[in-house]
Amino acid sequence: MFFSATASVVFDPHHPGRVYVSDWSGVYKTDDITAQNTQWDAITDGHEELVALAGSAPPQGIAFFSGVADQTGFAHSDVYSPPIRKLQLDGMKEVVSIDYHEADPNKMIFLGSNDWYGTITRLYISSDNGQTATAVNVPNGSKLGRVAYSATNPNLIIYLPQTGKAVRSTNKGVSWQSMSGLPSNENDADSIFTYNERLAGDRINGNKFYMYSAGHIYRTTNGGANWYKANSKQLPSGGKITVEAAPGLGNVVWVSLGDAGLYASSSSGTTFTKLPNVQSSELFAFGKGKPGTLNPAVFVYGTVNNVKGFYRSDNMGRTWQNISPATGMGLGNQPQVLKADRQTYGKVYVGTNGRGLFTGSFAP
Repeated sequence: MFFSATASVVFDPHHPGRVYVSDWSGVYKTDDITAQNTQWDAITDGHEELVALAGSAPPQGIAFFSGVADQTGFAHSDVYSPPIRKLQLDGMKEVVSIDYHEADPNKMIFLGSNDWYGTITRLYISSDNGQTATAVNVPNGSKLGRVAYSATNPNLIIYLPQTGKAVRSTNKGVSWQSMSGLPSNENDADSIFTYNERLAGDRINGNKFYMYSAGHIYRTTNGGANWYKANSKQLPSGGKITVEAAPGLGNVVWVSLGDAGLYASSSSGTTFTKLPNVQSSELFAFGKGKPGTLNPAVFVYGTVNNVKGFYRSDNMGRTWQNISPATGMGLGNQPQVLKADRQTYGKVYVGTNGRGLFTGSFAP
């Protein structure tokens, strides 16, 4: 993709024939622009331009997996070094959703696509912490979307496609079954560049899943066969939707709605309470709890106590600590993915829309 989205062309006045070019992948130089076959050399090293699409932080094994645009994604065994293990997903270029089986996190699922538009969309099943994965087909016409893995049943998967009807599989994707009670899909976009996470599996009850649509949480307690509206009082409309069930706490599910704020339920979505100090919640995630506590830590990217930034709460949102970088937010272009580490307290991962992946943790 050389010379794609070219930003500038600069002629060096001190070296005739030398030209510099910058585009969205870096900076390049040629020492002789007049040559018949011009040689260009990249002069930037470690210039990260990844667009993050998805992430997952299992409670065991590799601590963080990324799904990214054009480069599939990675298993990050050491987040402080460049990843050496790219996800092997049979020619897929985009990974838009990742989940794990709570009872045995070595079992994982990855939803991939061969292009930005889901022309070929496949699900991949792994039993070895993402080292290898086997492809299974999704229903004809289904494109992109989100997947959720049962917490206790290693064969049960729910698939909410971006295009197509929501389905479930009770045999790891060998076949798919229709489900009743869900509304028609809300088509967020026609490409990989949508970041709403409407679907989530409960982390304790393997037959319970949640899906958000138009102010309502739809809940199933029989593995997706039947769904029904859990909340009679409608939540406000909002963007940047994230639904996540709290690990280790039964019946606790939260919904993040962008400028409409962050909402918590301890009744499996029947009723919700708005967190009073969170004015906006663009992204949120549950992570490993503070030692000595029973609840998970909560991370939010948004506006808390009227200040925009990144925050952590150790008491389920009663109080918040600003954990933004000391020099400002400093995470480049549009944070779009946020996942909290479930193996290390206080560690969090942020994926951006063009400036790669970041991790935050306690200073040594």
